[in-house]
Amino acid sequence: MHRDNRMTTAVLPSFFEASARIDSRGFFQLPEKHPLFHGGTVFHGQVSYYLRGPSLAPVIIVLGGISSGKETELWWPEMVGAGLAIDTDRYQVLSIDFLGGNHDSSGPDANEHSSQAAAIDTRDQAKAISLLLEHLNIDVVHNFIGASYGGMIALAFAELFPNKVKQLCILCAAHKSSNLGIAWRSIQRQIIQLGADTEQEEQAIALARALAMTTYRSFIEFEERFSTAPYVVDGYFQFPVNGYLTSRGEAFKKNFCCRAYLCLSESIDLHHILPENIKTPITCISFDTDQLIPKKLMQELAEYSQGKSQHFHLTSLYGHDAFLKETQAITPLIQQTLESNSHAQH
Repeated sequence: MHRDNRMTTAVLPSFFEASARIDSRGFFQLPEKHPLFHGGTVFHGQVSYYLRGPSLAPVIIVLGGISSGKETELWWPEMVGAGLAIDTDRYQVLSIDFLGGNHDSSGPDANEHSSQAAAIDTRDQAKAISLLLEHLNIDVVHNFIGASYGGMIALAFAELFPNKVKQLCILCAAHKSSNLGIAWRSIQRQIIQLGADTEQEEQAIALARALAMTTYRSFIEFEERFSTAPYVVDGYFQFPVNGYLTSRGEAFKKNFCCRAYLCLSESIDLHHILPENIKTPITCISFDTDQLIPKKLMQELAEYSQGKSQHFHLTSLYGHDAFLKETQAITPLIQQTLESNSHAQH
């Protein structure tokens, strides 16, 4: 493994921008019986995707956290689009809705031994993406940019299909989850399961999301943002931070279901690959206040991966959500890692 923090810049040939544009949302049908890594099957499944950009340009895959989807401009509006860091005038950008998620892709069916749906692994997401690429006649991906859960999928993809991706850019993700992160998410899943068992699913999702928000953001932000002075509502003491967490949970429950939350939360915890299996060049971006993916894990990933790697550790107020908030800081890093291999694509 060679570490090199120098980045080169290359200009993409202008004919990429001049080529016919693609703006295609579609569904790819998986094989009739799509086996899963931990057992179980997706029957008659489909992957919902969105591909846009100049038809001759290099292809970039972009994936985010569990609540994100194929419409990257909705959850990363300052990063993906014409003239932005991930420039849809210069690159083809491919994104999907996750298997088992809250959008339009399929989820797993119950296995033969249990009424519960089978687990989805990040490798299952990676295999579905590989099949989608074959369907789209895309042989090689110029760069796989993954943040949070999407970064885990990018790593699984590089492990399974090293010849299909030239570079990785990983933000707030690593080769495995931390035990503290697993603990927090397991409590969230217990809350949701209790809500499902008592027919209070929406309330449970809101409460689980409120708890999750305390792990996505930082101690420093909460201290600076909220007063500790209590106030009274309906005879009970409340605190300013309570209102924020309640509002985040109430908003989330309108757009997310129990099944998807349980499936993808578990998928994060099941994620575990060996950095030594990653031979693709990798750019790692971590943040000092990220409670879920601490610096140590991303250092391990960069150090033990077998391709050329570089690790940028940035300062942020926003914890794990920094990849969504610190767009000015990450824009030049992503632009440079995209451009550094432009000549090798064609």
